[in-house]
Amino acid sequence: MARGLAVLRIGRDGRVIGSSEEATELLGPATGRACHRVVDGTSTEGESICREDCVAALLDDPESRTAHRHGVVREGRCAIQCEQVGDEVVVVLRPAEPASGGARHLTPRERQALSLVAEGMTRAEIARRLGLQQSTVRTHLEHARARFDARTLAEAVARWMAEDPASGPQSI
Repeated sequence: MARGLAVLRIGRDGRVIGSSEEATELLGPATGRACHRVVDGTSTEGESICREDCVAALLDDPESRTAHRHGVVREGRCAIQCEQVGDEVVVVLRPAEPASGGARHLTPRERQALSLVAEGMTRAEIARRLGLQQSTVRTHLEHARARFDARTLAEAVARWMAEDPASGPQSI
């Protein structure tokens, strides 16, 4: 994957209207092409995270000005961030955290959420406990999973506990 951030500008019609050098290096020529076909991101489980209507959905929904995903683009793990900027969407692709040492990079909220998952709590229960929206909990857990390069949340919890023996279920 390119060293720097790969950035694409997407018009309302879902087509790329500009790209950084890094994006061109990673994705090839993109201008004029449909964003979902250029990025073609998939989750670590192999499911498509880029859809034909995702740009329109982001632009038309005033509540969701941003979308964060972790996945695979061109065989490289990366974080995919789509952000509404005026009448455009800016897509930023950045390399994912390395697989080793994930516990050192967890945020306090990611640690809390993983600890509660380890206790067997659902996302809804975690959201209530921490006073967060379920979507926020989902984001924290997805970020934590990606930091450990884990395919599942259970795998992320196992890696976290293996790296940091003091981790795991705790009173929060």
